[in-house]
Amino acid sequence: VFYNKMILELIPQYKEKLIEELSKWNIWIKSQLHKELAEFYPNGAREEVPIAYLWARQIKCEGPGCGCEIPLIRTLRLIRDKKQPIGLKITALNKEKQLKFEIVTDDESISSGTIKRGAAICPCCGCTTPVESVRKQLRNHAGGTDNARMFCVVTIKKGSKGRSYRVPTEIDLKAFHKAQEKLREKIRTNKDIVPNESLPVPLPGKSGTMGIGLQGYGIQTWGNVFNSRQALAHVIFIELSKKYLNSFSFGDDNFKRAFEGTICLVLNRLVDLNSSLCGWQLNTPNTAHTFVRWALNIMMDYGEINPLAGAGGSLDSVMRRILSGIRD
Repeated sequence: VFYNKMILELIPQYKEKLIEELSKWNIWIKSQLHKELAEFYPNGAREEVPIAYLWARQIKCEGPGCGCEIPLIRTLRLIRDKKQPIGLKITALNKEKQLKFEIVTDDESISSGTIKRGAAICPCCGCTTPVESVRKQLRNHAGGTDNARMFCVVTIKKGSKGRSYRVPTEIDLKAFHKAQEKLREKIRTNKDIVPNESLPVPLPGKSGTMGIGLQGYGIQTWGNVFNSRQALAHVIFIELSKKYLNSFSFGDDNFKRAFEGTICLVLNRLVDLNSSLCGWQLNTPNTAHTFVRWALNIMMDYGEINPLAGAGGSLDSVMRRILSGIRD
């Protein structure tokens, strides 16, 4: 009801004033977000800016004597382009029971996905871990969101067109671990800072309810839907927005509702575009929305947005759409 009032009444009433104040807020919060978050999204060499990190939930192979950590990836293709294919090749280091990723640019070298109809196929030994075992292992790790494997970083370079792809470096991994620790610090101060409300209870004999099929994989709370860095980015955005709103002099209660409501719309879109339920799209290429349909289903491999980069899913991208919607 409130958002209908926003769209039909408040936004048209305060259109020009909203655009002016939101533009000022956008400049302020962008600078503050860079101060708070830049260390967790480090740029690469040669001015490469990460715009997305690709992750895969993982399980241990249950093949005899194996135990290899299998990243659950639907396809190793990174873009759908017949003329210039880009993808990943997996090499099994059988002695160490580990997997090595490398970027390749020909169809023949792109490896097959490691999951099919919910079952995991081990690149080391070739054994298949059945669906129920995959689910059981993920349940033991609250869905596996936060102990997933980063397997690719998507970057852009100033002055260059298009996207580039590379395997993660130690710098990328350390930055994520720093974000994990930062979020733990915030939770120690306020345990409710990440949403810990339970998902709807499944109906008897069902793995999910209300279109939510996550509980069977161990995702029991809304907080389990996000990895630590995604959650940290959303938490800091909320903290900064509250700080700004508390210092802002409105003078008009209806304008206050319109301004605060629009910031909530921005947050909604940021969250929609940056959860562990956002798959990587081969056509665009960008991360998909959380709500690609009226359901919430598990994504074994997912894309994490860099909210500072200015590409799809970032604050810049979201604000362009919100301001355009208000103007129109």
